[in-house]
Amino acid sequence: MKNENISRMIDLSMKKKEYLLEILELSKKQETIIEEDKLDELDNILKEKEKIMGKIDVLDSEFLTVYNNVKDEENIDSFENLPIERYENLKDLKAIVNEINNILNTLTILDKNNISKMKANLEKTQADLKNVKLGKRAYKGYGYGDVGSIFIDEKK
Repeated sequence: MKNENISRMIDLSMKKKEYLLEILELSKKQETIIEEDKLDELDNILKEKEKIMGKIDVLDSEFLTVYNNVKDEENIDSFENLPIERYENLKDLKAIVNEINNILNTLTILDKNNISKMKANLEKTQADLKNVKLGKRAYKGYGYGDVGSIFIDEKK
């Protein structure tokens, strides 16, 4: 039962890793879309990422349940205190968790870059709108109001 719990955690972690790699690919596409200013496609990518994150949440809750069961069985506070000799597949779990952390770090960096690019695009758009408003105001200032029609009657 002990190794089965660890095996289950490994399976859950492998699925999570696959989902995170999908999110990483989507984040790279997102970066390209932001650079090319194709914001209509951005919404689709964000929705897809959200779906995958929902799947990851389900995996995480299941992982946490198994994790807590193992902690209770062994009467420990952390996995660092688990005896490796009793769990032959514990090293595999730790390796996968390390890979997941590396992917998460990469995702964090990529998402921060994407956010800063989006902010730059937003600031550029706001500046463009401000210039349009100023131009519109200047045009109104120089424009003439409507001059009504004038009928001139000549005497004969």
